Amino acid sequence: MGFISQASQTDDEESLIPMSPSSQSLNSSHVSLYIVFVAELETKLDELEITEVIRTMFLPLNERFSAITEVNKKGIHCWKKVDVRVEDHIVVPVFAEGLSTTEYDKASKEYIANIAGEALPLNKPYWEIHVLKYPTLNGLGSLAFKFSHVLGDGYSILSVIYKVCRRADDPSLPFTIPNISLSMNRLGKNSFWGYISKCINTVSDLTLAMMKGSFLEDSKSAIRSGMLGVEFEPLAISSVFIPMDRLKEVKTKLGGTVNDVVSGVIYYTLHLYRVKTGDISGGKDMNLLVMFNMRIANGYKNIDEMLKADIWGNHVALLHVPIPCLRGDQKSLVFTIGSYKGQLNITATTEKNFIDTQLFKSCMMEAFNNIYDAACFRRA
Repeated sequence: MGFISQASQTDDEESLIPMSPSSQSLNSSHVSLYIVFVAELETKLDELEITEVIRTMFLPLNERFSAITEVNKKGIHCWKKVDVRVEDHIVVPVFAEGLSTTEYDKASKEYIANIAGEALPLNKPYWEIHVLKYPTLNGLGSLAFKFSHVLGDGYSILSVIYKVCRRADDPSLPFTIPNISLSMNRLGKNSFWGYISKCINTVSDLTLAMMKGSFLEDSKSAIRSGMLGVEFEPLAISSVFIPMDRLKEVKTKLGGTVNDVVSGVIYYTLHLYRVKTGDISGGKDMNLLVMFNMRIANGYKNIDEMLKADIWGNHVALLHVPIPCLRGDQKSLVFTIGSYKGQLNITATTEKNFIDTQLFKSCMMEAFNNIYDAACFRRA
C-alpha cells in the first residue's frame, strides 16, 4: 500500500506555474545538475519510517516536490502538480551479505558515485531518497538524498532537510543555519565609477565565459582527460575532513579569510597531484569553474522566510577562476565544500579510472598539513 499526496488539478492550465529563468536554464538536454546530500547515521532507519516523514513533513514544504515540468500552450516551461506515490521515490539497494565494514563502506561510496551520475526520471517529481542499510566507517547506515538542481539551490534543499530533522541534544529544536550577510562596505559603494567598473567586469566575465564554453579548450593533463562526453563517464568520490579550529588558525596567521585558505588547499592539492603523477610540463593554464551562492548578499533566510518572500529557487552564479597551469572548465574533477560540527568537509568527485582517488585524497590532506605547518610553525 503506497502513500499518495493529492494535488488539486481541477483545471490543467490553472495548475501550471511558470518556471524561473534560472530553473529553465537547468532544465534542458544540455545541462543536468543534481544535488546529492549524504547523511551517515548512528542508528538504522526503516524505509517505512522515512516514507511517513516524507509524506507528512517533506512534501508539504514546497509544491515543487509534487510537480514535474511541462510546456504550456504558449511554449513556456511550467511546473505542473501531480499525484506523488512516495514509495516510488524511496530506493533501498541490496549489497552482498557477509562483507566487512570496510568493504560495505567502499560499496556505499561506489553506489553513491553511481547514482550521482544517473539521470532522474522525467515522469515523476525530481527527487529520490536512497536508504543504505549497511555499516560504514562512520555509522550504521546512510541516507542519500538526490535532488535535481531545477528544484532549487543547495541552500534551499539543505533548509528543507534541516526543517524535517531535529537536534539530538534537544529534539524540540530544529537544525538552524547561521544568518549571515555581507555588509555594504564589503560589497562596495554604489558610486558612478563603481557602477561603470561593475558593468565592465560583467561584460568581460560574460565574454570570457562564452569563449571558454565554445572554442577555448583545456590542454590534457593529469586532472583532465579531455574525453568527449566525460560528464557521462563513471564517477568516484573521496572526502577529507579538516578541523575548523586548525583552518582558522592558519587564517589568523596569514591574515586572510577561510575561503583564502580553502582555495589555497585546492590549488596546492592540484599541484601535488600533478607532480606525483609526473605531469610537470610547463606552458599550461588551469581554470576552475566555481558555482557559488548569491543569497549571502541579502542575508540567508530560513525556509519559512524564503517561502513567504517568494525567494525559493536558484540564487547561484558561475565564475571562472584562473590558476597558473590549463585553460577552460574542468569536468574530470569537481570539488564540493561544506562545514558541520567544527569540521570542514572537502569532497572531490573525480573521473573514475582516470584520476587515482586514493592518491588524490592523500594529496588533499598533505596540502593542508603542509600549509598548516608553514603558516603556524615556520612563521612563529
